[in-house]
Amino acid sequence: MGTLVVYASKHGTSKLYAEHFAKKGGLEVIDYKQLKKHVEDYDSLVFFGGVYFNKATGVKELLKVPKETAITFVSVGISGYDDISLKRSLKSQLNGYFPNIQFYHLRGMVDKKQLTSIERLIVHLVARSKSKDPNDPAHTDFEKIFHNETVDLRDMGKLDFVQSLQ
Repeated sequence: MGTLVVYASKHGTSKLYAEHFAKKGGLEVIDYKQLKKHVEDYDSLVFFGGVYFNKATGVKELLKVPKETAITFVSVGISGYDDISLKRSLKSQLNGYFPNIQFYHLRGMVDKKQLTSIERLIVHLVARSKSKDPNDPAHTDFEKIFHNETVDLRDMGKLDFVQSLQ
């Protein structure tokens, strides 16, 4: 038995974090679509899931994992580390099924050119709803995306914290 690293990534950031994490720990890493084939061989998972508008990618596959599996869920997105609505949303999606799940959040990267038209509209609406204070990091990040900029908030150093918990 042991720990398996799994990622669900739409634009590549969760995959990048997962591969980096797995390499540091000498662990196997797979795409979440392969989880069903491998889950019986491991007693714990570290799941890196891209979060888009408070919905985690790959949750349906993760819910097929036996309840007794130890899960560390690492969400990846542009939300801040202390985004309370994100934490509530993830807990509601997963906490009832995995009672001992641990949650961590890493910031990701967004390139507006990669977003669908619906995602661009949502970014626009979120940018308008955020604080009007230009010094507020959330306002600034969404405004950059809205104005066709890439926002790269990735920090591989944050993986050391998650790694120390395994």
